[in-house]
Amino acid sequence: MIDGGSIEVMYIRHPERIRLSGTDCSGKGQTYGKRAKQSASELAFGKEVTPQTNGKNKYVRTIAHVLVMGGINVNYTLVKNGWCW
Repeated sequence: MIDGGSIEVMYIRHPERIRLSGTDCSGKGQTYGKRAKQSASELAFGKEVTPQTNGKNKYVRTIAHVLVMGGINVNYTLVKNGWCW
């Protein structure tokens, strides 16, 4: 996990940074930033994920909704639980 709103996934043995589409999470050093990162990690770390991509942002990171096996939408869950808006 990079922070609450960005994750890094392995794709064909190479890391790729993904910005969680439609979310605005507190970052490092901001109120609730650490908890947002922990929550994102609990949802996705070490799990097989399926990114539903929406293009790239100005930092050339892929923008996507991230689904965890079992149908959990990481983006939606973080917003629903109050760690992002």
